Amino acid sequence: MDTPDRDVAEVWLPELCWSARTGRFEGEMGVAVSKGGWIVEVYDSTPAIPKAYHRREFKRVALLPGFVNCHSHAFQRGLRGKGESDYTRGSDGAANFWSWREEMYRLVGSVAKDESSMKDACLRCFGEMIDAGITSVGEFHYLHHVDAATAKDFLLDRA
Repeated sequence: MDTPDRDVAEVWLPELCWSARTGRFEGEMGVAVSKGGWIVEVYDSTPAIPKAYHRREFKRVALLPGFVNCHSHAFQRGLRGKGESDYTRGSDGAANFWSWREEMYRLVGSVAKDESSMKDACLRCFGEMIDAGITSVGEFHYLHHVDAATAKDFLLDRA
């Protein structure tokens, strides 16, 4: 992970900004941002912004903090489109939780043996989360259902 750059490159001046202090959108706020895109400081009022900083106005824009996904199963992206197919139907021909669960554990077994497929699925899912405004993820997976040697050697953090 990159070390945050603390040098202010510019201050963004949106029309509205989410205020942690008031718990609502406010006007006349500023967000100091580094060249690397790190938020360095949030100003509750524009007069508090040092005059030396370059200011960039954003008309008709509201800024808010990134969202948190505190319970993710990123690898399950590999199941997309399979829940509605004949492949995940039970013996009675109906799709149900148990047929979906069997397919999910098949996926766990395959990605646990092929680290690159797990990494690829997670990277695609994490990229989609970033595009949706999610900036922090708590990841949960099912590797405890594979053999101990495979689970011990597998690192989801590589994604």
